[in-house]
Amino acid sequence: MALKFCLQDEAPPLIEGMEYDRDQPAPSGYVWMSRYVRNTKEILRKEPLFLIPIMKHIDTSPVTEGHIALSRDWKYYYSSQYIASTEERNAICYKPTTLFWTPRQPPVRLPFSSIFIAVFSPNSQLLCGFTVDRTLERTIYGSFYVVECATRKARRLFPVPKGFSERLGWYPDNLHFWYTCETAGRQKMQVFKCNVLTGKRILLRGELRKQPFQDWDLLDPSYRYTSMTNSQAFAYARNHQVRVRVEPIRGWSDAKPGMAQVYVEWRNGQLQQLIRKGEHQWILIHPKDVSEDGQWVLLLCQNLIKDAEGRESISSDLVAWNTQTKRHYVYSEAAAGWQFVR
Repeated sequence: MALKFCLQDEAPPLIEGMEYDRDQPAPSGYVWMSRYVRNTKEILRKEPLFLIPIMKHIDTSPVTEGHIALSRDWKYYYSSQYIASTEERNAICYKPTTLFWTPRQPPVRLPFSSIFIAVFSPNSQLLCGFTVDRTLERTIYGSFYVVECATRKARRLFPVPKGFSERLGWYPDNLHFWYTCETAGRQKMQVFKCNVLTGKRILLRGELRKQPFQDWDLLDPSYRYTSMTNSQAFAYARNHQVRVRVEPIRGWSDAKPGMAQVYVEWRNGQLQQLIRKGEHQWILIHPKDVSEDGQWVLLLCQNLIKDAEGRESISSDLVAWNTQTKRHYVYSEAAAGWQFVR
């Protein structure tokens, strides 16, 4: 199928994303992280949100990669990294540092001595996750914690159990989360449900055990850490009534041009296949967003390209698809983390 490009009378939705804004005046030692809004051609407006201290990040030592997350309502942002302040001359000691932001305020340091990998609750009021230290030789887990976003108070729930597989996610009630553990020999996966107020855990069985891998709400990647499930990837509309699904999801070594297929699914069971196998030449497609009426889908489409000397690099396009007309539009110079304006 030949791909159709835009007509003059059809405008794709605006998108928004968060990026460093070095043009925005900031206090000494800080740089703004701003919310940008743009169309396919240019930035339309921006709003400074979070004051980021200028830090020196470790980039060569074999330690745990850090983690960052933005709450669904854009009110909170957190980062857990191995960093050293640029004010420490010749610093060689990089320490796990977890910082937490509210809009237009300097960050607060959270009391974790290890990397904290966490997910914001669906209502953006809690941040829940686990601490970990990892080198090339070993991985040492700490405990599960929950942070109350309004007060930045952290509360320890329980030690990370043996066999923890780094899969976890929220239930839509904002009160419970699930996590998985592997038994000896990795022959069976156990799924637990935890109450964040009491720390009480129960082992899920039967149909309840399948929920984190099948339930409509629980598959929302914004609810979970390690979002891919069974070689599929999803992105949900804000109203949770429609989602976009891409399959199969493969790594660069296994993926082939034209392999990925894209579907639009409604909660009521309605299904539309937007892109079929062989109808495109992208190697990888990642779902990023879908409008509440299902008319627009946002995809990150990637290929490998070679320069004149034969060196390969990744070429990425952020593309909006009209599910009715099948026309698509590329947002110039937009990053992977952008979404439709909510």
